[in-house]
Amino acid sequence: MVRRAGPVAVLLALLLIGCGSSGSAASSTEQRLQEAGFGCRTLTVTGEGRAPRADCVWVADTPALQGRGLMGVDDPGLGGRPGMAFVFDPPVEASFWMKDTPLPLTLVWVGKDGRVLGTRDLEPCSATSGSVCTPVSPPGPLSMAIEVPRGRAPALGLVPGASVSLGAPC
Repeated sequence: MVRRAGPVAVLLALLLIGCGSSGSAASSTEQRLQEAGFGCRTLTVTGEGRAPRADCVWVADTPALQGRGLMGVDDPGLGGRPGMAFVFDPPVEASFWMKDTPLPLTLVWVGKDGRVLGTRDLEPCSATSGSVCTPVSPPGPLSMAIEVPRGRAPALGLVPGASVSLGAPC
């Protein structure tokens, strides 16, 4: 979820464009995200000493999709995708929170130059459970934020200094 600086809070989501998956939990999550209007695009990550890695991720590139984010998604496989990318054009200074997001996630902050600025592990929270949903702020303006299941960022190459770009729908 994203909360933009200023009086309007915006949650983050993803966009899914015809991506295949296996398993009933994955296909159910995939179907729900597609019905909500999300699509998928190719996320390419390059970094020192690593071969480029390309994955098909969910994408949220409108305020409405960003407002929904991963709310209510309890499938750790994220509908067959390794993560969700929230795209900001122009870059923004936004804080993020986990309102009604049941999975523990790692948030990856991507700066204006396409480089990973840092990561932050986030705890699930729900207003109905009484947990406090505390916003966290990035280290600078963002062109993108990526949410992945907790602990998966290094395996995907999403480490500080890595370069990240979004390509064509997948």
